[in-house]
Amino acid sequence: MNWVVISLLLIVTGCKTSGQLARSKNTYQEPVSIKTVENSSQTNSASDENLVREYEMLKGELENQRFKTESEKSQLELKIKDLETKNKSLVEEIQKLRSGQTQPIIDAGTQIPAGKSGAPLLWELALKDLNAGQFEKAVTPLSELIKNYPKDAKTFSATLALAAAHFQLSHYDESVLLFNQAIDKYPKKSDLAFAWFGQGVAFAQMKRAEDSKLFFEELVRRYPKSNEAKLAQKILNKKEKVPSDLVKIGSPRWQQP
Repeated sequence: MNWVVISLLLIVTGCKTSGQLARSKNTYQEPVSIKTVENSSQTNSASDENLVREYEMLKGELENQRFKTESEKSQLELKIKDLETKNKSLVEEIQKLRSGQTQPIIDAGTQIPAGKSGAPLLWELALKDLNAGQFEKAVTPLSELIKNYPKDAKTFSATLALAAAHFQLSHYDESVLLFNQAIDKYPKKSDLAFAWFGQGVAFAQMKRAEDSKLFFEELVRRYPKSNEAKLAQKILNKKEKVPSDLVKIGSPRWQQP
């Protein structure tokens, strides 16, 4: 039996204190009949049963409350899961709508190079737009090439070119992210000097001089013999201004066959 119940039983059944025991020695009491003892025992037994019954009822109520709380928790988790599913579906719907609104990769009237398709076709179209200064138009084939042909040999160059195109469109945040993506995905590439330089230039355009300085210094440390490092050192020494045309600087790298 629970210790709390036992304690209550002891209190209710009236255990004698030491003072009561002492007084009982000096007081003569009539012999208690067997019947009286039986009645007293029955009374105490009934009292015990009532206490136990109350305890069991209280325990049952607590259990019911716990089950109720767990049930409410389960219902809440189901609602959250349902909301997450609906949110995912909504995001997919938005993406579908956006994809349906994008401009076609190849404009009507564009002459498609003979024998070209897939990544080579997208790359050639992008280069044509970049060389013509149509940077916004170049964004589409470059983005499609990176998305649909992640393992193609031109994907790295396309990432650098796309970053430069966004820079020319004054999308400096996007440009920084793409340059950083090139560094993370292609750490062994020899052309990463341009990616470090591009981030430094983009931060300079965003008036974040300290960040720009950090990237230029890291560029000089990592690729000291590169043309970008030499230009970055001149910028750090205030002998050269930060360039405004990244496509012109990067073009020799991605124009290579």
